[in-house]
Amino acid sequence: MAINWRPPGKRSKVQRILKKHDAYSSQCDRAAKSIWPLAKEQDADASYWLMLGDAGACLLAKDIPNPPLWLYHVCVETDLHAICSLAGPDGTPSSTYIEDKFQYADAVCKAAIASTEELIAEINKVLAV
Repeated sequence: MAINWRPPGKRSKVQRILKKHDAYSSQCDRAAKSIWPLAKEQDADASYWLMLGDAGACLLAKDIPNPPLWLYHVCVETDLHAICSLAGPDGTPSSTYIEDKFQYADAVCKAAIASTEELIAEINKVLAV
């Protein structure tokens, strides 16, 4: 079941953001930062999810040809759905997102992050290693 964006025009905004920052752009953090305010309006409990590979491994997306190697990936979790370039504007149920969207899902570590400032700080830590 897809997210019921309210008002419905939000879905097209999210779709435009995801088109601008597609999976090959490696700009998931930019997409998430643009989507997050829309998600927060809809769901006060919306959060970022920062995903890292276990022991510093790269992340590999499923179901896209020649997936880029990602050091990290960011999505927005709202209304029990994860939203990013892999899930589209309708989202993927949060409960199956990692298994559905990543190769080697058991090696994907997820952290829920409550603010943009905290997200930026966590990404900076990853990039500093």
